[in-house]
Amino acid sequence: MCSDSLFIVDSASGEEVHVQQPFRVGINGWFRIVGVSNGNICFKFSRVQDDKRLLVWNSATQRSRKISDPHKDHSRSYFSVYGFGHVPKIDAYNIIHVCKRDIADAYFFFSRYCSRHSTWFHCVNCLSGVEKIDHNSVFHNGHAY
Repeated sequence: MCSDSLFIVDSASGEEVHVQQPFRVGINGWFRIVGVSNGNICFKFSRVQDDKRLLVWNSATQRSRKISDPHKDHSRSYFSVYGFGHVPKIDAYNIIHVCKRDIADAYFFFSRYCSRHSTWFHCVNCLSGVEKIDHNSVFHNGHAY
């Protein structure tokens, strides 16, 4: 199996389908899946250690869109969490980015990318009352869980 391989599992049949990655990562590169929604897969990846990118890919059409990563505007000491989902009312997808400098710090930076507008919308300190954000956090209807 090639290092550029991905397998998509059909949830109804359990069948594994081999697909070619929509990007290549080098020996020092990496990728992770941010989320899957409505046939689209959102990846965060890097070809080299500090070159981070976001990509939304439709495996059926093989079309993809590279999206700037708002985390590049913050130092390495910031902790970031990403979310991804489809918005049926406007037939668009959103990427959510939340970062915090320190667990004890009250400062949050929140960004939302909307595919319909092809832009990031930013907000500071808009998640009042949230004390912990990590990779287990879930965002639904504007709330962090």
